[in-house]
Amino acid sequence: RGYRVRATLRDHVYAQSESFAYLSRLQNASELLEVVPLDLLADSNDSSWRTAFADVEYVMHVAGPVTSYDEDPENNIIKPIVQGTETILEYCQNTPTVKKLVMTSCMCAMTDVFEMGKKYDETCWNDTATPTQSIYSYSKTTAERDAVRAAMSEEASFQLTSILPGTILGAHLGKKMSHSHTFFRNISMRNGKNKGIVNISLAI
Repeated sequence: RGYRVRATLRDHVYAQSESFAYLSRLQNASELLEVVPLDLLADSNDSSWRTAFADVEYVMHVAGPVTSYDEDPENNIIKPIVQGTETILEYCQNTPTVKKLVMTSCMCAMTDVFEMGKKYDETCWNDTATPTQSIYSYSKTTAERDAVRAAMSEEASFQLTSILPGTILGAHLGKKMSHSHTFFRNISMRNGKNKGIVNISLAI
Protein backbone atom coordinates (compact mmCIF):
# COMPACT_ATOMS: atom_id res chain seq x y z
CA ARG A 1 0.00 0.00 0.00
CA GLY A 2 2.96 2.29 -0.47
CA TYR A 3 4.58 1.80 2.94
CA ARG A 4 8.26 1.10 3.18
CA VAL A 5 8.56 -2.11 5.20
CA ARG A 6 11.54 -3.52 7.04
CA ALA A 7 10.82 -7.11 7.98
CA THR A 8 12.91 -9.13 10.41
CA LEU A 9 13.62 -12.85 10.22
CA ARG A 10 15.26 -15.12 12.75
CA ASP A 11 18.96 -15.51 12.02
CA HIS A 12 18.79 -19.17 10.95
CA VAL A 13 15.86 -18.44 8.63
CA TYR A 14 17.55 -15.37 7.17
CA ALA A 15 20.55 -17.54 6.31
CA GLN A 16 18.29 -19.75 4.18
CA SER A 17 17.23 -17.30 1.49
CA GLU A 18 15.03 -19.84 -0.27
CA SER A 19 12.83 -20.05 2.83
CA PHE A 20 11.53 -16.52 2.36
CA ALA A 21 12.02 -15.99 -1.36
CA TYR A 22 8.23 -15.61 -1.69
CA LEU A 23 8.49 -12.25 0.08
CA SER A 24 10.53 -10.82 -2.75
CA ARG A 25 7.71 -11.70 -5.14
CA LEU A 26 5.14 -9.54 -3.36
CA GLN A 27 3.92 -6.51 -5.27
CA ASN A 28 6.38 -3.58 -5.06
CA ALA A 29 8.71 -5.65 -2.85
CA SER A 30 11.79 -4.70 -4.86
CA GLU A 31 11.25 -1.01 -4.05
CA LEU A 32 9.53 -1.09 -0.66
CA LEU A 33 10.62 -4.24 1.21
CA GLU A 34 13.84 -4.66 3.17
CA VAL A 35 14.58 -7.87 5.10
CA VAL A 36 17.08 -7.94 7.97
CA PRO A 37 18.13 -10.66 10.46
CA LEU A 38 16.99 -10.29 14.07
CA ASP A 39 16.55 -12.84 16.84
CA LEU A 40 14.14 -12.05 19.68
CA LEU A 41 16.71 -13.46 22.13
CA ALA A 42 19.50 -11.19 20.89
CA ASP A 43 20.96 -8.95 23.59
CA SER A 44 19.43 -5.47 23.55
CA ASN A 45 22.88 -4.04 22.82
CA ASP A 46 23.20 -6.15 19.68
CA SER A 47 23.51 -3.99 16.58
CA SER A 48 20.74 -5.97 14.86
CA TRP A 49 18.17 -4.21 17.05
CA ARG A 50 19.46 -0.76 16.06
CA THR A 51 19.41 -1.77 12.41
CA ALA A 52 15.83 -3.02 12.65
CA PHE A 53 14.52 0.10 14.41
CA ALA A 54 16.40 2.79 12.49
CA ASP A 55 13.93 5.53 11.38
CA VAL A 56 10.91 3.26 11.96
CA GLU A 57 7.52 4.91 12.65
CA TYR A 58 5.26 1.89 13.20
CA VAL A 59 6.31 -1.39 14.77
CA MET A 60 4.29 -4.57 14.25
CA HIS A 61 5.37 -7.27 16.68
CA VAL A 62 3.89 -10.45 15.22
CA ALA A 63 6.63 -12.99 15.90
CA GLY A 64 6.72 -15.53 18.70
CA PRO A 65 6.94 -19.30 19.05
CA VAL A 66 3.56 -21.05 19.05
CA THR A 67 3.62 -24.60 20.32
CA SER A 68 1.62 -26.94 22.51
CA TYR A 69 4.69 -28.72 23.90
CA ASP A 70 8.42 -28.08 24.18
CA GLU A 71 11.14 -29.91 26.10
CA ASP A 72 12.76 -26.60 27.13
CA PRO A 73 9.85 -24.14 27.54
CA GLU A 74 11.90 -21.59 29.50
CA ASN A 75 14.33 -20.98 26.64
CA ASN A 76 12.13 -21.84 23.67
CA ILE A 77 8.78 -20.29 24.65
CA ILE A 78 8.94 -17.98 27.68
CA LYS A 79 12.17 -16.12 26.94
CA PRO A 80 11.52 -15.40 23.24
CA ILE A 81 8.01 -14.12 23.97
CA VAL A 82 8.65 -12.19 27.21
CA GLN A 83 12.27 -11.11 26.79
CA GLY A 84 11.73 -10.35 23.10
CA THR A 85 8.76 -8.12 23.89
CA GLU A 86 10.68 -6.33 26.63
CA THR A 87 13.47 -5.44 24.21
CA ILE A 88 10.97 -4.28 21.59
CA LEU A 89 9.34 -2.04 24.21
CA GLU A 90 12.74 -0.64 25.14
CA TYR A 91 13.49 0.26 21.53
CA CYS A 92 10.01 1.69 20.91
CA GLN A 93 10.55 4.00 23.87
CA ASN A 94 14.09 4.98 22.94
CA THR A 95 13.60 5.40 19.18
CA PRO A 96 12.28 8.96 18.64
CA THR A 97 10.63 8.15 15.30
CA VAL A 98 8.40 5.34 16.67
CA LYS A 99 4.78 6.47 16.95
CA LYS A 100 2.94 3.21 17.56
CA LEU A 101 3.40 -0.45 18.43
CA VAL A 102 0.88 -2.99 17.16
CA MET A 103 1.36 -6.23 19.05
CA THR A 104 -0.13 -9.63 18.36
CA SER A 105 -1.07 -11.05 21.73
CA CYS A 106 -3.52 -13.95 22.14
CA MET A 107 -6.99 -14.45 23.55
CA CYS A 108 -5.40 -16.77 26.13
CA ALA A 109 -4.01 -13.61 27.77
CA MET A 110 -7.57 -13.08 29.05
CA THR A 111 -8.26 -16.60 30.26
CA ASP A 112 -7.67 -20.26 29.52
CA VAL A 113 -11.31 -21.18 30.14
CA PHE A 114 -13.98 -18.87 28.72
CA GLU A 115 -17.28 -18.76 30.60
CA MET A 116 -20.50 -19.01 28.61
CA GLY A 117 -22.34 -15.70 28.51
CA LYS A 118 -19.53 -13.65 30.03
CA LYS A 119 -18.30 -10.58 28.16
CA TYR A 120 -14.53 -10.20 28.01
CA ASP A 121 -12.68 -6.94 27.52
CA GLU A 122 -9.35 -5.25 28.24
CA THR A 123 -9.93 -5.49 32.00
CA CYS A 124 -9.77 -9.29 31.85
CA TRP A 125 -6.43 -11.00 32.45
CA ASN A 126 -5.38 -14.62 32.70
CA ASP A 127 -4.48 -15.06 36.37
CA THR A 128 -4.24 -18.85 36.44
CA ALA A 129 -1.49 -19.60 33.90
CA THR A 130 1.99 -20.17 35.37
CA PRO A 131 5.53 -20.84 34.05
CA THR A 132 4.85 -24.56 34.55
CA GLN A 133 1.15 -24.76 33.67
CA SER A 134 -0.27 -23.23 30.47
CA ILE A 135 3.20 -21.99 29.57
CA TYR A 136 2.21 -20.31 26.31
CA SER A 137 -0.70 -18.52 27.99
CA TYR A 138 1.59 -17.38 30.79
CA SER A 139 4.11 -16.01 28.30
CA LYS A 140 1.55 -14.09 26.22
CA THR A 141 -0.14 -12.70 29.34
CA THR A 142 3.16 -11.53 30.82
CA ALA A 143 4.29 -9.95 27.55
CA GLU A 144 1.03 -8.06 27.08
CA ARG A 145 1.00 -6.85 30.68
CA ASP A 146 4.51 -5.49 30.13
CA ALA A 147 3.41 -3.74 26.94
CA VAL A 148 0.33 -2.15 28.51
CA ARG A 149 2.36 -1.02 31.51
CA ALA A 150 4.98 0.57 29.26
CA ALA A 151 2.46 2.28 26.99
CA MET A 152 0.47 3.71 29.91
CA SER A 153 3.45 5.10 31.81
CA GLU A 154 3.90 8.87 31.98
CA GLU A 155 7.18 8.56 30.06
CA ALA A 156 5.63 6.62 27.17
CA SER A 157 6.45 8.12 23.78
CA PHE A 158 4.40 5.70 21.67
CA GLN A 159 0.87 4.33 21.42
CA LEU A 160 -0.06 0.65 21.74
CA THR A 161 -2.64 -1.48 20.01
CA SER A 162 -2.83 -5.08 21.18
CA ILE A 163 -4.66 -7.68 19.10
CA LEU A 164 -5.89 -10.89 20.76
CA PRO A 165 -6.73 -13.45 18.07
CA GLY A 166 -7.85 -17.00 18.58
CA THR A 167 -7.38 -19.33 15.63
CA ILE A 168 -5.75 -17.61 12.65
CA LEU A 169 -6.69 -18.89 9.21
CA GLY A 170 -6.03 -17.64 5.71
CA ALA A 171 -3.98 -18.17 2.60
CA HIS A 172 -0.28 -18.90 3.06
CA LEU A 173 2.40 -16.78 1.46
CA GLY A 174 4.99 -19.49 1.98
CA LYS A 175 4.93 -23.27 2.21
CA LYS A 176 5.17 -23.67 5.99
CA MET A 177 1.86 -24.38 7.70
CA SER A 178 0.87 -22.24 10.66
CA HIS A 179 0.06 -23.68 14.09
CA SER A 180 -3.65 -23.00 13.47
CA HIS A 181 -3.68 -24.80 10.13
CA THR A 182 -1.75 -27.74 11.59
CA PHE A 183 -4.27 -27.95 14.43
CA PHE A 184 -7.20 -28.13 12.02
CA ARG A 185 -5.42 -30.70 9.91
CA ASN A 186 -4.85 -32.89 12.95
CA ILE A 187 -8.48 -32.82 14.14
CA SER A 188 -9.92 -33.47 10.70
CA MET A 189 -11.19 -36.89 9.70
CA ARG A 190 -9.67 -36.61 6.22
CA ASN A 191 -6.16 -37.48 7.33
CA GLY A 192 -7.24 -40.51 9.34
CA LYS A 193 -6.06 -39.29 12.76
CA ASN A 194 -9.59 -38.85 14.07
CA LYS A 195 -12.43 -41.30 13.62
CA GLY A 196 -15.18 -38.94 14.72
CA ILE A 197 -16.19 -35.30 14.94
CA VAL A 198 -14.40 -33.47 17.72
CA ASN A 199 -16.65 -31.59 20.16
CA ILE A 200 -14.77 -28.30 20.19
CA SER A 201 -15.41 -24.62 19.58
CA LEU A 202 -12.85 -22.07 18.43
CA ALA A 203 -12.71 -18.33 17.88
CA ILE A 204 -11.61 -17.63 14.31
